[in-house]
Amino acid sequence: MKITRIEHISDGTVNYGGLVLIINFFKRAGQNKAAKESSQKSHAHIHISDFDVLATYCCLLAQGKSDYEHVRVFKDDGSFTTLTGLKQVPSAETLRQRLDLIGKNKRFVEAIRECSINFWKKSEREPGTEPIGGEEYVRLDIDTV
Repeated sequence: MKITRIEHISDGTVNYGGLVLIINFFKRAGQNKAAKESSQKSHAHIHISDFDVLATYCCLLAQGKSDYEHVRVFKDDGSFTTLTGLKQVPSAETLRQRLDLIGKNKRFVEAIRECSINFWKKSEREPGTEPIGGEEYVRLDIDTV
């Protein structure tokens, strides 16, 4: 799905349209390719790809939902899967278990880091930093309020 316009609406509603940006960022960084390779090597018998697992959780985080149980709302939501292009949304249990497996796969974790670097290079931008105590730190903002 191609994004042609981005608008900010301040009425308090959560719109799935912004999630398309997250999926596009993942793909632009090459995360879908890295996840496909990981899925094929480590657990080819599993029907939900590592990409769908990571993308689903990042979409939850983008909406301020950090608990695995929050995925239940999207499990059978056709709009969510259509807009994000995900093949399947994992259950809360699968999401938790698979993220744990992904975190233990050192090769895949390194591929995720490489994807992040590739994304910054392709976007020709620098991540924002914050000076603290004479050192520069990259800002991470996960707001669950």
